[in-house]
Amino acid sequence: NWKVRAITRNPTSEIAQALSARGSEVVRADLGDPASLTAAFANVDAIFLNTNFFEVFFQEKAALEAEGKDIAAASQTAFEAETTWGKNAADAAAAIPTLERIVFSILPSAVVDGKKTRSLHSETKAWTAAYIEREHPTLAKKLSLIFPGAYNTNQLFVPVEDQASGKCNFYVPVLPEKHMPIIDPTKSIGPFVRVLIEDEPPGIKLLAYDTDSNLTIADAVETWSRATGREGVLVTVSTDFAHSLGAPWEFLDVVNVVNERDYIGLHPEGIIHPSQLKAKVQTKSFEQWLKD
Repeated sequence: NWKVRAITRNPTSEIAQALSARGSEVVRADLGDPASLTAAFANVDAIFLNTNFFEVFFQEKAALEAEGKDIAAASQTAFEAETTWGKNAADAAAAIPTLERIVFSILPSAVVDGKKTRSLHSETKAWTAAYIEREHPTLAKKLSLIFPGAYNTNQLFVPVEDQASGKCNFYVPVLPEKHMPIIDPTKSIGPFVRVLIEDEPPGIKLLAYDTDSNLTIADAVETWSRATGREGVLVTVSTDFAHSLGAPWEFLDVVNVVNERDYIGLHPEGIIHPSQLKAKVQTKSFEQWLKD
């Protein structure tokens, strides 16, 4: 029975038009334009906030590569953009008197024992959550956090076929025994957000992943083999080797931390799993998604 307001920079886009056709109120706004957010958030009861580090990162990376420059600066540019967007959204949301709940899509910080990494996409959203707690304590009391698992389209789960043997090799820098919970971002995040808004109190920190999809890397390859009927072979490579093939440290530095702590171990104290929600969310498993 919700009236959904979808916020977009381009209301004429194909996705925006599809949402409109399904009954959403499509409103033009920009996370870089605070006034547009204030108008877009007017009279809302709940907000789901998601910001996109990689939109800026990949644009900056391409520009730097075209000029023959070090791409490390792309991470800092994306960090500054995403934290600005998070601040703008938090400031606008805090001023909405009708707001009862805000759910923020976040990643766990990769900073352990004060040791920083080159993977800034793990820090931007943590910065925004800390900003809300520090600058908007009333808004913080309405806040829940959703930590999505690895997307099921992640390149970690895409093999390279060996034409000679017919086997499918997964070249992965994450150690086989490390957990990598998996989620379908297009189908599963929405139901989890709905439950956080409707059925749970504020303050929840949810590690969101699909049914039967809290897998180790070795489990994921075995699942792929079982679902496709093809032989998948896990080949563990170092992050240095992956970097030599072109993978940026923006992705790989956090892998080094995962290999030390496990992905689940990076999450904050008090994190809960889907099975601990009051209302159970049934989603399609990674294996079923592969079969379909």
